[in-house]
Amino acid sequence: MASTPKIKVAILFVGQIRTNSLSNNNTNTTDILNSYNEYLFTNEWKEQIDHDIFISTDSLDLDRTIQYFGDEKIKNIHLMERPSWMRKIINQIPDENYFMDIYNNTNDFQGFSSYPQNVHQFYKWYDACNLHKQHRI
Repeated sequence: MASTPKIKVAILFVGQIRTNSLSNNNTNTTDILNSYNEYLFTNEWKEQIDHDIFISTDSLDLDRTIQYFGDEKIKNIHLMERPSWMRKIINQIPDENYFMDIYNNTNDFQGFSSYPQNVHQFYKWYDACNLHKQHRI
């Protein structure tokens, strides 16, 4: 009997990894990684899902991240503090300053508050999507 093919999934980790178990600043807290194992990466998940990991963040402990997820699952990591990529990128996207300049030149927020820090967070999503796109090229 033929086995059912696994569903292919891309998981994008973005944002403030500095506050979780993969942070450079982490002491010994593994609560977040333990919850990933308990609620996401279960045996049932592993039987049904073939996933790839893409990470865009300011910083993280690269060795700990590779050890946790496995080198074969991590398709790329972009560390913005350095900046550096785990694997080469063919088509670069504009850097964050390009989008920040557009944001800063927007004068009319139509009565809504301005949150320039959101540009940085949304940029990480855009960047992680680009990492996934590059992997598929």
